[in-house]
Amino acid sequence: MFEGTIDEVAAQAQTLLASVAAGAVCVPQDWDRRIDCVLKLADGSVIGEMVGLDEVTERRIRATGERLQKRADGIEVPLVNELQSPVRIVPR
Repeated sequence: MFEGTIDEVAAQAQTLLASVAAGAVCVPQDWDRRIDCVLKLADGSVIGEMVGLDEVTERRIRATGERLQKRADGIEVPLVNELQSPVRIVPR
């Protein structure tokens, strides 16, 4: 099901992901050969999972979508390869 360049794979994965978790998007990270599947919550925070290109299957993307949707619904489930909030480093 998932074929092509990383951008094409991310677009295909996003179609499936959004069917499970409305509003979720897939962002290709070519430098790390992964796709970040993310969802913005009602409070403005963003949650997501990193999915390596070698892990992109219908089953994996669907499971990611289910976990993201549960978190959006307020159910605390652990995420797999969870994206961490970026750390901002500034000079003093």
